[in-house]
Amino acid sequence: TESEADGRLDNGGEELTLLDASGAAIDSVEYDDRELWPATADGHGASLQRLSAASEGATPGNWIAGEPDPGSRGADQPTLPVWDDVSNTLLPEPGEPISVEATLSGVSQARAEVHVRVGFDEEVVFEMAVGAAGVATASIPGQDAGALVRYRLVAVTPDGVVGSWPRQGAGASYVGTTVATPATDGELPTFEWFMQEPEFQVAFNDRAPGREVTYPAVIAVACEVFDNAQIRI
Repeated sequence: TESEADGRLDNGGEELTLLDASGAAIDSVEYDDRELWPATADGHGASLQRLSAASEGATPGNWIAGEPDPGSRGADQPTLPVWDDVSNTLLPEPGEPISVEATLSGVSQARAEVHVRVGFDEEVVFEMAVGAAGVATASIPGQDAGALVRYRLVAVTPDGVVGSWPRQGAGASYVGTTVATPATDGELPTFEWFMQEPEFQVAFNDRAPGREVTYPAVIAVACEVFDNAQIRI
């Protein structure tokens, strides 16, 4: 039975419970707009959409950010593998390997990979070892001082369903760190700004007053990487 609900949903997340005619709970979800949940569904044009009515509503892997399509239920799709508790070595010394660890859930088996991008070079893929309780680990080879090291995690099920971190709809493509330099040894936090050379030259020569133009960049604050940033000169 279809019916309309009064009021508005909280863009920042809240708990929703579906009741039957007798008032018994059928399903519930406590959604959010960060971490395991797709942030672009919060005010960035996308809507939060359920993949499978038959699977548990409470798992973030059953939800994606998609183009709004009011009134359309859509066909059931497989739920996504879910990455959580993602961590890596922060501010490694030059040449020091970067350890990556994360927990993989929502699947009984999957191939786990870490896709690494140093600076703005092409990605290099390393296989992750998945152990007990779904804990996946990998080691990224050490890099030069000041290097920008970004990565994303990919889990692929035998049926070809892909779960990623940063997750679908997160807004960022990578997480990561920078490699230590003498400038990062001080007590004050460092601010690092990375751009590809063509975009930097265009931005550097953009002297027109009043232009509301942004340029793609990667920002690192105290070695923590913020990917897919947009800067205005």
